Amino acid sequence: MIAQNDLIKLITIANTGKDADGFPIEEVLQETEMFASVQSVKRSEYYAALKDGIVASKTIVINSDDYDGCLIKKNDKKYRPNLVEIDSEKFSIIRLYQKDDYTMELTLQEAE
Repeated sequence: MIAQNDLIKLITIANTGKDADGFPIEEVLQETEMFASVQSVKRSEYYAALKDGIVASKTIVINSDDYDGCLIKKNDKKYRPNLVEIDSEKFSIIRLYQKDDYTMELTLQEAE
């Protein structure tokens, strides 16, 4: 099992409509701190994502139960975390992978 020594924050943001100018209104629904293992992206995964125009920058491994605790249901809609904060730097979640019964791997790219 991989040691999860890095403190991260999973952030769930929902688009709740549009403002008067037509821009989306984003509402932060939840921020949850948890421990994870922050790793570099594997070379094969980096180049596979790059073919689709995505620059994968980090991979994190977290406990599946921690991730499931971040799922939110609001107004009959389900929301899952879409951002990760690591050392005050934000990343978008581009891929989820259930490694086994207990851990999930999230592939991240730098948020814009």
